[in-house]
Amino acid sequence: MAVRSFRPVVDEKTRVLILGLMPGPESLRRKQYYGHPQNAFCGILGDVIGEKIVEKTHDDRLRALLGHRIGLWDVYASCEREGASDTRIRNASHNAIPRLLASHPSIEKVVFNGTKAGSAARLIEGNVACVIAPSTSPAHTMPYAKKLAAWKRALKAPTNSI
Repeated sequence: MAVRSFRPVVDEKTRVLILGLMPGPESLRRKQYYGHPQNAFCGILGDVIGEKIVEKTHDDRLRALLGHRIGLWDVYASCEREGASDTRIRNASHNAIPRLLASHPSIEKVVFNGTKAGSAARLIEGNVACVIAPSTSPAHTMPYAKKLAAWKRALKAPTNSI
């Protein structure tokens, strides 16, 4: 089944762009970034920024992240995928990440949500730091505390780590 990702969530103050690979079926159904209730993204980012975004509406979560100068988008603009597994993605086309970065020079760092998303680091040009953090997906079975520690390091890392 062919699916499309969401629009980027960025503004003129965004300093960190978090790139996932592609929203899963539940996120697409809900029309929400990281909309699957078992995805640890909102818990982890909430813990990192010191704000309980899990308890907020989707729009309020996005506003909270932007308030902390964090933006969201996905590596893929569209793809074909049966089910939720990233290994089932076919015929993917990339989002215009270089164009987004060029139009938002305040973005200093890209944090990739998982190694599959991190494979797009080759698309990043210029003086933008790139870091791969562990996937927040429930399919990635690393304990929450280890994911949280890695995300804290990724969001604080000052230089290219890839």
